[in-house]
Amino acid sequence: MKSNKLNFFFLLFVFFNLQNQLFCENINIKSERIKIDEKKGVTIFEKNIEARDAKGNSIFADYAEYNKKLGKLRTKKNIKVITNEGYTVTSSEVEFDDINGIITSNVPSTIKDLEGNIIKVNMFNYSRDTNIFSSIGEILIIDTQNNKYKFSQIFIDEKKQKIVGSDLRAFFDPKALDTSSNNDPRIFSNTLSVSNEKSSLGKGVFTYCKLEEDEKCPAWSIQANKIEHIKSKKTIYYDRAILKIFDFPIFYFPKFFHPDPTVKRQSGFLSPLIVDSTNLGAGIVAPYFFNLRHDRDLTFTPKLYVDEHPLLQAEYRQDFRNSFLIIDSSYTEGYKKTDAKKEPGSKNHFFLKLVKELTNEEDANSNIEINIQKVSNGTFLKVYDIESELVDSDMNTLESSVKYYFEEEKSSLGFTAGRFENLSITDNSRFEYLFPSLTYSKSLISDEDYGNTSLVSNLEFKNFDVNKKTQLFVNDINYDSLKWLNKLGFTSQLKSSIKNVNYTAKNAKGYNNDEFRSEVHGAFGYFGELPLFKNNSNFMEFLTPKFMLRYAPGEMRDVDKNVRLNPSNIFSLDRTNELDIIETGLSATLGFEYERSFKGKDNQDKNLSIAIGQIVNDDENNDRPTPLNQRFSDLVGEILWSPNNNTKLTYNFNVDQNYENFNYNEIGANFIYGPTNFDVSFLEEREHVGEQRYIKSNLIYNFNDNNNLTFSTKRNLLLDSAEYYDLSYQYSIDCFKAGVVFRREFYNDRDIEPDESLMFNISIVPFTSINSPKIN
Repeated sequence: MKSNKLNFFFLLFVFFNLQNQLFCENINIKSERIKIDEKKGVTIFEKNIEARDAKGNSIFADYAEYNKKLGKLRTKKNIKVITNEGYTVTSSEVEFDDINGIITSNVPSTIKDLEGNIIKVNMFNYSRDTNIFSSIGEILIIDTQNNKYKFSQIFIDEKKQKIVGSDLRAFFDPKALDTSSNNDPRIFSNTLSVSNEKSSLGKGVFTYCKLEEDEKCPAWSIQANKIEHIKSKKTIYYDRAILKIFDFPIFYFPKFFHPDPTVKRQSGFLSPLIVDSTNLGAGIVAPYFFNLRHDRDLTFTPKLYVDEHPLLQAEYRQDFRNSFLIIDSSYTEGYKKTDAKKEPGSKNHFFLKLVKELTNEEDANSNIEINIQKVSNGTFLKVYDIESELVDSDMNTLESSVKYYFEEEKSSLGFTAGRFENLSITDNSRFEYLFPSLTYSKSLISDEDYGNTSLVSNLEFKNFDVNKKTQLFVNDINYDSLKWLNKLGFTSQLKSSIKNVNYTAKNAKGYNNDEFRSEVHGAFGYFGELPLFKNNSNFMEFLTPKFMLRYAPGEMRDVDKNVRLNPSNIFSLDRTNELDIIETGLSATLGFEYERSFKGKDNQDKNLSIAIGQIVNDDENNDRPTPLNQRFSDLVGEILWSPNNNTKLTYNFNVDQNYENFNYNEIGANFIYGPTNFDVSFLEEREHVGEQRYIKSNLIYNFNDNNNLTFSTKRNLLLDSAEYYDLSYQYSIDCFKAGVVFRREFYNDRDIEPDESLMFNISIVPFTSINSPKIN
């Protein structure tokens, strides 16, 4: 009896201790409930289980069975494993082999490393003695930048923080690489080794091209025996790399390197470019970028020609606090072989732009800008095809100036002093100087009942055409009343302008030269319109007759220029757009606007708009610019017509006062029918408007989403000759473009020669474009 009582108290003691924790040789297990299954020889733990081994590895679960004889702890439900190195594993089934020191799972599990990278596996083994995870099967790693890596086998060394895997399939996030979402940037490799210092790939293939299910090979790829990423240098190195286009080898690089995608600015070579021209022949452009400091950099761009002296160009950029500076310059020794057109001597250009923000407040802002633009030869930019942030090879006017601008709520001040150069003129008349030009404007009165009154003052000192000078001080007081509406729906508005002109001039046509003059001019206008509309379920229609009565007393100086009127400026007080004159006389402007929009039976939008106007003067006055000097001005009009969603037609015209001859015709049409997109434009200028007549057309035919043919031309109808022909074919997908271009250009100016060439081009998106030498 005594023995039975002792056994009872002993079992009771064990039971109460098992309710809290169970101590084994190398493992400590805690849970809320513990029971013993004597038949299976296991101890069962339920709810809030925590197990910890002697080396600090912990397992958390909702259910576990411990077999002391085998030394194995099997866990289920909501399992979380934290290794002694801080790696975290989540799973639904995990076994802890205490005798062999191995943690295993044969169900899908997730491992999270110290950097936050997620490793998804179908099974894993973990050795607590070596701190190494191993897994085979379908393995997916998702890093902190959402890049994805797939493996068939992987080893993770916690101590060395190193990952070694095989059969890598790595997919990178397009946003992280600043590329299109249509791309699938990726690397496939036999092996991958990743550590804190570097990442190495064995026999890797890299491409940006979209991954297709039945894809045999991408449009382009870079294959290398070894690809190495040195993290401290933020540089990727390639060993024995080959660039392939549709699996056909194009370029071989024994070794080359480039910055990794995290680098925004790093010194190194930029993408090279092959160039060719009739004037200079074939050559190569090999730009090099210098990252001087976080706030400044330099791009050095040599253009190396086969038959001509090289061109050396440099572009320097620097940011300051509230300002920035850009300097662009180039130099070449000039032509090797000279003739009457190709003059000997070196050539260069120098451009500078400095912008500084002086004030940036809620109610006021101001800045100063300095520009310097200089070239040694009028055709230099076109011949050498100079292009940069400051330079456009087609620019025809250079500006060297200092500008200041200040603006607040009701006033502004602008200052300009500089020199302007017309590159199309060869003698000294190409220069024009402003010393200075000053503009001040201020809102004098802004009343909700009476309208707005403003003051604009201009001070201008100008020297042009070598020996012509004008000094102007002009003050304008402008008034615009608010529009008012009468009972009939007629809208009215009053306009007025008073201009005080003070000037001296020398050798300038139209001025009283060599003496000071002070004049006062004024113009008054009454503007009215009657908006009419009609609306039903199918269409909307608007008709707005317009009228303006204008009077400006006195005389005006002779203006040696012509004016092109259009429906926009014909109803304004200032139709000459000259600083120091007002068009004099009594005139009436008549016109209308008409709009109609409706949806047809074919469910397509159909829109039509027409604007027409004409000025009727009280008398003829030859001091006014043409056609304002006539009794009746040109009849001007604009028509926009869209009969369906695929057709758009525009027509602008000026008809002379006799309604017989067109002084201006501009016709534009765009047609889209199926795979064809056709644009055509015609321009004709006569009499006072200008002297040109040409037709331009552009045709694009899309065979499918990836292939198109383009043809464009411009023909001078006055000379009955073509200015250029362009014919091109292009194949294009998300990561690759290839095409052939035939161009015939008849442009000829001094040493710029006509060009006729055939050229092939390849674009490897997003890296570079490669052009073949031109076949002349």
